[in-house]
Amino acid sequence: MAAIAEAAAAAGGGTAGSRETALVALTGIRLGLSFAGLGAATAVTSGRTAFLGWALGAIGCALFVVADPRRKLNAAWQSGSGRSRPRHPSLEKSPEEGSALPTETWWKHALRAMLPSTVGVAILCAIALPFSGVLAAICAGTLAGLAIGGVVAAFA
Repeated sequence: MAAIAEAAAAAGGGTAGSRETALVALTGIRLGLSFAGLGAATAVTSGRTAFLGWALGAIGCALFVVADPRRKLNAAWQSGSGRSRPRHPSLEKSPEEGSALPTETWWKHALRAMLPSTVGVAILCAIALPFSGVLAAICAGTLAGLAIGGVVAAFA
């Protein structure tokens, strides 16, 4: 799933503080959009049905994100036991020159991690809302599942 790639992208480069701040911001944005979608779906359909759709989307997406086998591949690449990733020549530096990874601010990490999954699912939720409140609630739950799965994947 895309959340694993987003967590890996948010983890690369920058300082540890900026990565943690980006993770907190990204999780807050995803949960905020999720609860906004749940509220809108509840306004369109019954509250019980919307909540069940939201819970189904949240649990399903979180399980898919956490169980994604690409997370193990990414961990193997970062530890060096897997095949090496191609590097851009500008990133090749000697050890005495310091870190070869460019630093980024926390908001750039969060913005890069939001695209395309968080923005795409939020747009799908808005498109589904006039047609089916349950489908919009499932999309809103998917955003909550991305938030939960992203946090679990970042600390696993």
